[in-house]
Amino acid sequence: MSISVDVLFQVTYGLYIVTAESEGKINGCLINTLCQVNSEPPTFQVILNKLNLTHEYIAKSGRFGVSILDQNVPFEFLGRFGFRSGRQTEKIDHTITLLRSPEGVPIVGNYALSYLSCEVFKTVDVDTHTLFIGKLLSAEPLSSGIPLTYTYYREVKKGKTARNAPTYVSLEKTPSTFQEASMAKYMCNVCGYVYDPALGDPDSGVAAGTPFESLPDTWVCPVCGVGKDQFSKM
Repeated sequence: MSISVDVLFQVTYGLYIVTAESEGKINGCLINTLCQVNSEPPTFQVILNKLNLTHEYIAKSGRFGVSILDQNVPFEFLGRFGFRSGRQTEKIDHTITLLRSPEGVPIVGNYALSYLSCEVFKTVDVDTHTLFIGKLLSAEPLSSGIPLTYTYYREVKKGKTARNAPTYVSLEKTPSTFQEASMAKYMCNVCGYVYDPALGDPDSGVAAGTPFESLPDTWVCPVCGVGKDQFSKM
């Protein structure tokens, strides 16, 4: 059997924040597994890792919300929901615009173009993940813009895939594209982001050509927000 990892990255997805509430507590995580499975009645599915706190909340409450994100959403915001655990970090704090669907389902409003809220009527066990199939309860636009796609996230934003995501592929299985640079690259031990000195980190004010060793101590991973001490030389 021959499987090219490059082919898997050509399968297109969107990137969304799925939210749920249980016993008065709210959590959310970044997913790329939202899919419409029927139009009459409108039906959607999401797939979540069983280790995710949001998975637990959906399983208990039977409802979930989805925020459709603008492609201009900053990396730090994606890192909050994609590479941090709600068991260790309060993701929904005062910086988050928390909305409610007419049914009371929590929705993250920051950088959202629109939202969906669904009620689960079927689940499918897929080993490490659960597929939640939900009837659409409500859907409303929030702002104008271009929806964020997985392709844009990877190719333009140079984003990585969280380990709990269904599309995560170990770095060892991907072809190396970082052989030619003269300055050493460093990889985040938490999210897999690679700091490339040739590119720098323009969004954080770091010019191209800046070695990792010259980054200020206040610099943090633009994806998940951890400090320099959480990076390893490649």
